[in-house]
Amino acid sequence: MNEGELEKNRHDLLNVLIQKVSNFSGIEGIFLGGSIATKNEDPFSDIDLRILLSDSYLNKEFIQFFIDDLSEIMFIETRTISYAVIHFNNFIKLDIFVYNKLDLMPSVWLQNILIIFDKEGFLNELKNKAKELVYHITQNEFDELISKYFAFFHELYRRKERKETNYCESCTVILKNILIAFWYVELGYQPNSLGDWSKYEGNRSKLTKFQLKYLDKYTPVLIEGIESFMKSINNETLKSIEQISKHYHLSFNKKQFIMITSKVL
Repeated sequence: MNEGELEKNRHDLLNVLIQKVSNFSGIEGIFLGGSIATKNEDPFSDIDLRILLSDSYLNKEFIQFFIDDLSEIMFIETRTISYAVIHFNNFIKLDIFVYNKLDLMPSVWLQNILIIFDKEGFLNELKNKAKELVYHITQNEFDELISKYFAFFHELYRRKERKETNYCESCTVILKNILIAFWYVELGYQPNSLGDWSKYEGNRSKLTKFQLKYLDKYTPVLIEGIESFMKSINNETLKSIEQISKHYHLSFNKKQFIMITSKVL
């Protein structure tokens, strides 16, 4: 597929979408998120379009009216009252979110949004407040991520013993995803939600050279190499967790970690 053509298609479609949205009544703001907003997109990047509606406008009505007004849709992957994922015939993918003011609070995710239209200045104020924030993982988030690690670490062992190859592969992918989440926190970045690999790999990754090489080394993890992988990722995960707990002054029970993971090592 021609990459230059993809970029042109996305640019043209984005202009059309903004024009269509602008024609709706009740629009308080339009902004972009994702890689286009941060100017590190590539030819395969999605359009992350965000719409701020007046409080009197029902989200579900906007999504329906918006989709009905579109042409050249290839298929709709997801549609809810406030969110839709739409694929177009020109191979461009659109993620559209719809908000009211009460839905939006300052967060690190809003630090780099690209504001297209801001009727009352709400989005600019939100972005400025977001820029003042520094990411800090909470104790609950930290504990939940560790618990997920334990769960998939044990699950990998069960599936290995059953020789369920594809289930094993799924577990190794999630474990690597969790390790990257810890690495991102250690580096001072907010990680993606569990299972989301967006920008974790490739030229746009924030990982170090060592971390990227580590991923390459264990991609894929063959079933005969699972025991070695489990020992290795457990060491890397423990090191990262200890660094995070010290830096953010979080509680971490190393003895419990060793006890739980040693059950299957």
